[in-house]
Amino acid sequence: MTVPTRRSDSDQNSDEKEHDDTSVTYHFVCGFCDEVLETESIDGMYDRGTAHLEDHRNDLLVSFVNGPRQNRCETDCGYVFPIDIDSVDGFECPECGHDNFGSLARRHLYWEMELV
Repeated sequence: MTVPTRRSDSDQNSDEKEHDDTSVTYHFVCGFCDEVLETESIDGMYDRGTAHLEDHRNDLLVSFVNGPRQNRCETDCGYVFPIDIDSVDGFECPECGHDNFGSLARRHLYWEMELV
């Protein structure tokens, strides 16, 4: 897997639609439904990918809870989500109420997308 990097702002804001040998495409194949998303910017992938993963909230929650690491709330409240799916009601932190879905969806996309 190639680690995504952000292109310079001048590349991202370019009005050129032509592809050349230096263009980068971010490619994500959804493991939940096999839909393929492709964008030309990492921000575009995060936006489109997060919107797509909304349809797979429950699947992503199972993946999140069964993941290889502890998952902490993205705020400073210190809450650590349990590792048992029956103990987790969703991405909302029971301590502070923060919805962690967006940041966890972005993390999922980061690890699953490729550069082509």
